[in-house]
Amino acid sequence: MGEQQQEAQGVGARARRMLKDSGRFLLAGVRAALADGQRLDFAEVLDAWVARGGGLERREVDLARLAAEALTRASRTSAELGVDLLVERGQEAIPCAVDETPLAAALEAVVDRLVRLQGQGAAVRARCAAGPEGPSVTLTVLAAPDAGQGRTPLGVALEVEDPTYACARDVVTAHGGAVTVEDGPGGGGVVRIVLT
Repeated sequence: MGEQQQEAQGVGARARRMLKDSGRFLLAGVRAALADGQRLDFAEVLDAWVARGGGLERREVDLARLAAEALTRASRTSAELGVDLLVERGQEAIPCAVDETPLAAALEAVVDRLVRLQGQGAAVRARCAAGPEGPSVTLTVLAAPDAGQGRTPLGVALEVEDPTYACARDVVTAHGGAVTVEDGPGGGGVVRIVLT
């Protein structure tokens, strides 16, 4: 290997380390915002995650808490749009080994998008469970009673019209999980996030 190739590899390695360090720094700021209950900027979280190399720093967290916090952070938007949010409680903590910051941002992005797709009188309900496939969050979207038949089905609205949803799905997939969408009447339906 020539001297120039070795030098180029050394520069490339230093650049990758700097990028990873900047990703860690960005994620630290996002984690602080998350701890303060502030809304997360999903694009900022994704940028930091990618800069860090897209790897996961898993630790055990309570999935029910993450889901409840995602709905809490979306409550201002839901109040402005007249969409009710409800976390079905009663379940114990749902332990799950995840990278909390990107997953929390993904949950919030999905909830926020569901709220924005619905209208006055709609509702989004979250329920967490520890099932045989793994821990899961089920978001049930109840369309407004007057939503009508002409609305875009939920699956189409999320898959085709929303890049944020695709990014959130990628975060779940990186955790070894999956996101499924079942359409319901009037643009409602069920979004199920299962983690492993």
